[in-house]
Amino acid sequence: MQSSSRNLFRFGFSFLIGLLALSLCPKNAIAMTFKNEIIVNQPFGALTATVYADGEIKTGDSARLIEAIRSIDAPEVSAIFVIFNSPGGNLYEGIAMGRALADYTKSVIGRIEGSCASACTFAFIGTHYRVLSESSRFGIHQFSFSENSTLGIADGQIVSADVAKFIIDQGVD
Repeated sequence: MQSSSRNLFRFGFSFLIGLLALSLCPKNAIAMTFKNEIIVNQPFGALTATVYADGEIKTGDSARLIEAIRSIDAPEVSAIFVIFNSPGGNLYEGIAMGRALADYTKSVIGRIEGSCASACTFAFIGTHYRVLSESSRFGIHQFSFSENSTLGIADGQIVSADVAKFIIDQGVD
């Protein structure tokens, strides 16, 4: 009897240590995920490539997005659809995603399924054509620096200029 209660205590203690370890992990450690597929559009039989971009935007996601697109792009693919569902994330990475999509050689159609907010808006703006459904949520807000940032007003003006230039470059007025 004493052995089983000792094992139960060890299990409970190990379980609590595991929960403590998980609680110390950053909640936003997972970057955006990408899933892709080729679709034959009826009735014309045209092939389109679709990439689903889901999750928080982190450093390196622009390169991963283009890699996901290139992995399914082929000469017979007529257009690339990028389906966004993201709360945002790293502002400059969102802009980098938008620039990469804007520079892609084939037509890129951006569509929001769910929400596209914050940094995601810049990735979406970079697509050649943009589609919002009735249930889509498109969110824009004022950017901010983290609490422990040493950046000040002058840095904020530089970021604002970078954002404005990107939006103008994409033909958004």
